[in-house]
Amino acid sequence: MALRSFGLIAFLLLLSGCVNYSSAQYRTLEDYRRELPRREIASLTEKKILTLTDALHAALAGNPDYRSAGQAIAGAKYRYYRSLAAYLPSVDFRAGIHHSLRNSHDLLNPPAGVMPRENHLGSDLGIYATCLLFDGLEREFSVMIARQEVRRSQALDQNARRLLLRAVAYAYYDAVLAKEKERIAQADLTFQNSSLCQAENRYRNGLVSKGAVLNFRILADRAKSAILTARYQQQTARNSLASLMGFPQTDFPPELELSPLPDEDREVYQSLESCLEQAAANRPDLRAAALLLDITQFRQWSAYAAFLPVVRADAGLQFVTGNARYGGYAVNRSHYNTLDFTYGVSGEWNLFHGFDSFNRIREWRIRTQLAKFRLEDTFLNAVNEVKDAYANYRNARAQVQIYREMLCWVIEQRALIQSEFWNGRNTITRLNGAQSELVEAQSRLAISQIELRKAVIQLQTAMNVNSWAECPLRQPKI
Repeated sequence: MALRSFGLIAFLLLLSGCVNYSSAQYRTLEDYRRELPRREIASLTEKKILTLTDALHAALAGNPDYRSAGQAIAGAKYRYYRSLAAYLPSVDFRAGIHHSLRNSHDLLNPPAGVMPRENHLGSDLGIYATCLLFDGLEREFSVMIARQEVRRSQALDQNARRLLLRAVAYAYYDAVLAKEKERIAQADLTFQNSSLCQAENRYRNGLVSKGAVLNFRILADRAKSAILTARYQQQTARNSLASLMGFPQTDFPPELELSPLPDEDREVYQSLESCLEQAAANRPDLRAAALLLDITQFRQWSAYAAFLPVVRADAGLQFVTGNARYGGYAVNRSHYNTLDFTYGVSGEWNLFHGFDSFNRIREWRIRTQLAKFRLEDTFLNAVNEVKDAYANYRNARAQVQIYREMLCWVIEQRALIQSEFWNGRNTITRLNGAQSELVEAQSRLAISQIELRKAVIQLQTAMNVNSWAECPLRQPKI
């Protein structure tokens, strides 16, 4: 029987080594396409225009980093539920069967109760319960720590959300800017082709030299190169946006357009002090650092529990059976059935353990100081981020006003010089310069408008005031 059981166990072990468990093998492009969740963009293409808000909602739903932050909240919540188990009794069911064989030879004058041969079969089963009554408040601090861990995970999730929204907005506006650069280059190409056509007609009539024709051809090719560069920049920006939104496609469908270049004139924020106040009240990374300080302080206080006793209450219900056969003795058989119920209270108090408890308290005091330094560093970084963002916002807003005014003068100048050139009162070099200044002014205005939008987003992200992105937060319930 024993040999047969051993053979069965060996067969199961061999079989377990030959089983091929299915797992994701990310080795080829097809593996990634098959294993990764595929998110369709068809629902967005129905709108024809992808707004920034649509992109933000899609990123919060599909970005893997942000989704993992949500799982971290769930894990912390379940650890909090586990900590509550210390307030409930532990109930165990135990059962066992025991068989013993004893054969004693050459017994000379054995004492009473010693049998030459014994065959004993016994069993026991029972239910045992233990309840912790007091452990120096270590249990209470463990629950408080677990609850703060949930809140810290939520703060880290909100911080990941804050940074994700900023990255999506930046990628979105990079694509919008590239589209605007393409439009400016296309307008430049139209102007150069129109000038080339007029120059060719005048060259055939002997009114201008061939150099004028070649000049406009060269500038037309330069405009074509600028169009290709703008399209490349738009492609890379859209690829980044697609990746942040969690779409496996490398680019959006061509029919899916982005919102046009924004025009921001109104004053959004006027006081740096108010921005700092909002940052101190709303920044999730500051809240996470403060919660980490709370956690280390709770752990420090929990370390004092080692100097206090631990008290437990226990109870058990046990049923024991036995059946014995004897040889070479006056009695050859016995059996018994026993039902026991026990309960009581027990306690223990460690008096000395090589200064382990004392050094543990000292260790957590140091960790508490480190947590305070980390909170201070996080606060200083947040203040510096708000100050930089505020200065960038003020500068970007002033730049937009300058370049908008400059563009009006450059347009008037180009029109005047163009008229003078075709009437023979100005040179082609001056016309080329006026057109280059117009293209540069249009580009700088577009860049400054995008930089202003980015500056607003940067400042709002630094304060964690995302009025530009009405996206719901994940709220753990504990």
